[in-house]
Amino acid sequence: MLRSFFFCLMALALASIGTTAVAASLCDPQKAPQTRTAKTLARNLIPYLPDQSCIEINREEALFSGFNYFDLTVRWKDQQGERSQQVIEISDGRYVLGQALDLTDRSDVIAEAKARFAPALEIPLSAEDLAAGNPNASTVVVAFGDYDCGYCAQAYEFLHGKAGNTVAFYTKDFVLFPNSLVQAKVVLAAKRAGVQDIHAVKSGMYSKSMARMTPQQATQAALEAVPAAEREKVKAYLDQHDGQISATIQESTHFARAQGWSGTPVVVINGRVVPGGFNQDVISEMLK
Repeated sequence: MLRSFFFCLMALALASIGTTAVAASLCDPQKAPQTRTAKTLARNLIPYLPDQSCIEINREEALFSGFNYFDLTVRWKDQQGERSQQVIEISDGRYVLGQALDLTDRSDVIAEAKARFAPALEIPLSAEDLAAGNPNASTVVVAFGDYDCGYCAQAYEFLHGKAGNTVAFYTKDFVLFPNSLVQAKVVLAAKRAGVQDIHAVKSGMYSKSMARMTPQQATQAALEAVPAAEREKVKAYLDQHDGQISATIQESTHFARAQGWSGTPVVVINGRVVPGGFNQDVISEMLK
């Protein structure tokens, strides 16, 4: 199931124990909430955020029935320094729309409606994105994930096991947390540097928790997922091509956000988004 926005917020709050006070001036005053809806949303979000957080509104667009599209940035400061988290949500200030679960079968009504009425999603894929299976297979599975996501780890292993002659399994980065970007960069650098067993690298990366680390500490920890004999080669490649690698990951993340997705994992089978995120029963049925 997709991680909800408030799940992410609570994770941020737990990670901020011991947060030091920071003035609201940490945020750009030109991006302060301006509309009534934005101000209401910001006021209602603050209690869920790390101490002394402030909110920037990057973009706000009216959608329907008082609900607006929000691209916002939460900023705060703790023992690790200044930190931030970008969030994409649909809200009327009081309510946030992410899912509408039918509790009788835990199906996501909103996701099912999109899957039923929306045209097949065209996802730009390359050989670099292929994780397992036959690239010429009739069934194409794409998983958008974040390395700091337990459900993403489960989805990755499950889908990797489903790949074969008739199923091609691709992965795309959907970065939600700062250190997840570090992890994604190391994996991509490993691919481009010629590391053979990328599956082992990705599996090892999902097992690492880096929420409390600085970017430098996270990079060192992420490199430990690479076989020792190839670690220096990957580090050198990353140092030399950091900008290109970051751009590739950001492009994938921006694509996911443009679809209105706000949590991970997102699984897409032949252009259709799987309702409810990682639902093994639904995925297995769609793969028949």
